Amino acid sequence: MNITVIGRGRDGGDASAADVVVVAMRGHLIGEGLRGVTGLSGQVTIDATNLYTERDGAFPSLAHQVKSVVGGRTAKVFNTVFASSYELVGEHSA
Repeated sequence: MNITVIGRGRDGGDASAADVVVVAMRGHLIGEGLRGVTGLSGQVTIDATNLYTERDGAFPSLAHQVKSVVGGRTAKVFNTVFASSYELVGEHSA
């Protein structure tokens, strides 16, 4: 399996050969961080972003924002959401 990891500090790259793309960066950097990456269209993506500042209000979640760039199936992993909020996850799933 070919996994491409995209995170802060990476200057673009090509994800076209990846079976899975992992997006690991601060949530407010999604647009900037994915801009220089080619071969993302339709990729299966694992969204490991977290939010430390305000989220882009144009998207209901960070996973929705990642999916808007990539276009493929997107799964959200790792988060800073408190366990007390878990019962609300179904209302906000990507």
